[in-house]
Amino acid sequence: MNTPPPSRYRFCKAGSLSTRKLMASALGILLISGSAAHSDPLFEELFTNEMPANLGLTSIEWRAFAGMEARDVTAAKREDLTAGIFLASAAGNPAAPTGFLACGLMNELGINEYAAIRTDLNLPQPGSFTWRMNATPGSKIMVRLLVQVNEKWFASSREMSPTVFGGPGQFPAASVEESEVQFPFSRDARDWHEFELESGIAMAVGDACKLNLPNDPVTGVGFYVSTTSQTPSMLRLDTLRILP
Repeated sequence: MNTPPPSRYRFCKAGSLSTRKLMASALGILLISGSAAHSDPLFEELFTNEMPANLGLTSIEWRAFAGMEARDVTAAKREDLTAGIFLASAAGNPAAPTGFLACGLMNELGINEYAAIRTDLNLPQPGSFTWRMNATPGSKIMVRLLVQVNEKWFASSREMSPTVFGGPGQFPAASVEESEVQFPFSRDARDWHEFELESGIAMAVGDACKLNLPNDPVTGVGFYVSTTSQTPSMLRLDTLRILP
């Protein structure tokens, strides 16, 4: 009986210390990467509107305010549901479910700033915020993230502008890489400004924060949308996610 030739490869014994360490390390990496890749959002808003007409924000438990006097336009008039702030009945990003948050700026209504907020959250430590947006070509629209902590509102120091432009038909076709904004959450004072929001009285970005945000849960989220241009423009915003 012929003796088989010796193997050209060396294998660690299954029970050896080096093998166990290697397997444990590999398993840990897989678990961490798998968890990060498939983390469920702490909160998600798809701005869904499956009706054949535009809707006000009351249908999704958000509130909307317009202008420096913070006029409450949550229950928008019918004639404002094509020019003001509303839930559009068209496809967003992704295309299904139908709907996105629309903000019409400096059109026939003459409004150059809006805020949209939701206040029933309880998030002790969010990790990051992401959302997708596009706007009218040539527009000069700025978006600040809003968060509420201890019943006070704060606006991000960072102003974000859409990087995808076009009409409503181009929004659902835009890739996530093109249209998505990523905002890592931090309580660092340098990342935030005070934000005044009092219905019927005032809406304004205030001074830069001098102190870090309190270590209390985030109870509200929203957006402050504004423009410095006199040219009519439209912002489309969809798929807000708050991630751990």
